[in-house]
Amino acid sequence: MIFVLLLSLLSSLIVHPIACVSASELKVEVEQLFTITREEASRLMQYGWAFIRDVFMIDVAKYNVSVRVVEAPVAFGAPAGWLDISYEMRSAESELVVSFFFKGGRLAICSFSLHSGSHPIIEEALHNPIEWAKVFLERYWRFTEKSYIGSMLDMLSNVRMEDLGRVKASEFYPSYSPRHRDPIELTGLIKTVESVKMSIVIEPCEAYPEMNTTYIEWKYVENCVVFRQKGVGFTIGPRDIHFSDQWDIYQVGSSKLKVSTGEEAVRIAKEAIRDLTYMSDGKLIGNLTALNEPLYVYLDTDYRGNDIYTLYPYWEVYLCLAKAYPAGVGGVRVFIWADTGEVFKRELSGGYGGGGEPAPPTQETNPQTNQQAIIISITTAIILTAIATITIKMRLKHKTTTKMMWMHPYGYHLSIASRVIH
Repeated sequence: MIFVLLLSLLSSLIVHPIACVSASELKVEVEQLFTITREEASRLMQYGWAFIRDVFMIDVAKYNVSVRVVEAPVAFGAPAGWLDISYEMRSAESELVVSFFFKGGRLAICSFSLHSGSHPIIEEALHNPIEWAKVFLERYWRFTEKSYIGSMLDMLSNVRMEDLGRVKASEFYPSYSPRHRDPIELTGLIKTVESVKMSIVIEPCEAYPEMNTTYIEWKYVENCVVFRQKGVGFTIGPRDIHFSDQWDIYQVGSSKLKVSTGEEAVRIAKEAIRDLTYMSDGKLIGNLTALNEPLYVYLDTDYRGNDIYTLYPYWEVYLCLAKAYPAGVGGVRVFIWADTGEVFKRELSGGYGGGGEPAPPTQETNPQTNQQAIIISITTAIILTAIATITIKMRLKHKTTTKMMWMHPYGYHLSIASRVIH
């Protein structure tokens, strides 16, 4: 309840709108940065504004705009150089937010969210997402001059909505295991040209077809390993459009497959849980026995060590246990580096035969591999950050230059000032 109250209070902290017509009028002064210089933050803010104007082709003269700038602090566990810039745009017809997420000075994700009213971008994208994506991608190609965008546009150029057929869900969702679930097919198209795998999939909403979500993605492939983080893609929904380009952000560390099959990964996983123990009610629990068939096994990629932008293949195996063990333990997730065969993490799990209690931690020290786990450490500072933000808010005075503290969903914040332009 306290947390919800804090967030509701923070939601009232907004920057005074700027009537923006040209990039020169976007004068937001960054007062506090952790690793990014003010000059770099300004450059990225100008980049985002040019993107809105030249790629989204939004008539910016119609909108009042508020700009929010947030850097994830490394003190809370975030990588250096992660910056969020959001443009809140309001007109008589609509209210929308265009957000940019930068990694190391390069665009990683752009999101268009329609909060109220209607907008031709959403209408056109929903009417024919493939044709809309072609136009957007061509503008982006000219905007960035990235050669790989041109190759992806070529792959998409001859595809029409009428060309979509039936594809297996397991080909699109890496964690989907048809062996243990009813086989599911989706409307889409999947094809690979050299080192690029293009997927077009429509996730249906049976009751309301207008609520369907369309995914158009290009992923890098090497030695049959799909490096999902190294990709370009669209997610087109009824109120939101997300575009990502992380192709030149991530690199391949290895595509070697010492563990080349799911069967071999399952064998290694079963060996790995023989000495796995945990504490429950002061008792040491061990001798875990797994069923013959895993719940799922799939090949994925992630970073290891300190270089978060270099990727390696790994297997994830979920072993169902033969019985429910104390503290609701019913399964074990085992992670294996595919290029070395090393087991680098084992996680106890509840459900699938276990009780309803959360599984306790194992006795080993498990490294976190997924970048989303970085956010876990960041969220531990949410309450302290919120309290500090509210304290500062009480001291604010409305002048020509209005200061504000903005709360990011992950818990970090940045103090910025926005000059009101009349």
